[in-house]
Amino acid sequence: MVPLNCQLEDLKKGGPHFHWDDNLPLYIGLLPRKNPKSEECKWFEYKNSHIVHVGNAYDAPNGLVFMDAPLTHVNGMAKPFPRKDDATPYDFLAPIPHTYVRFELDPRSEKKFVQPKVLAQVNGEYPTVDPRVSTRDYTHVFMACFDESQKDVQRRP
Repeated sequence: MVPLNCQLEDLKKGGPHFHWDDNLPLYIGLLPRKNPKSEECKWFEYKNSHIVHVGNAYDAPNGLVFMDAPLTHVNGMAKPFPRKDDATPYDFLAPIPHTYVRFELDPRSEKKFVQPKVLAQVNGEYPTVDPRVSTRDYTHVFMACFDESQKDVQRRP
């Protein structure tokens, strides 16, 4: 769950349904694979940040669960979900800085806070793996990346 907030009072005043909240953490919920029940959900937290798409997640033989995704420490969806009182114009061409990270989730742990490990310094999104290795350990991920050197290059019609 990304740090979006919804307040009934804001809605009554005609405000946006969701807005980014710099004071909320990122939450990751982990359910058992077989016959999950809502009360069995284990919640983990990380500091205020944003994940939209997961590249892959899989169970390790030692019972840990790995979840890999692009992570940014800014509001990655500022256009549809701005901060509550943010009137700053949105720059559609500005890159959103991401790193590709791995969260190590231990369903047996009492610890709620998790610190991701950086797998790659890459400004990318929409990660995917070969479907043959989805939900298993893997070596390659594919994603759309922003090439900073190309941002001012004019495109031919």
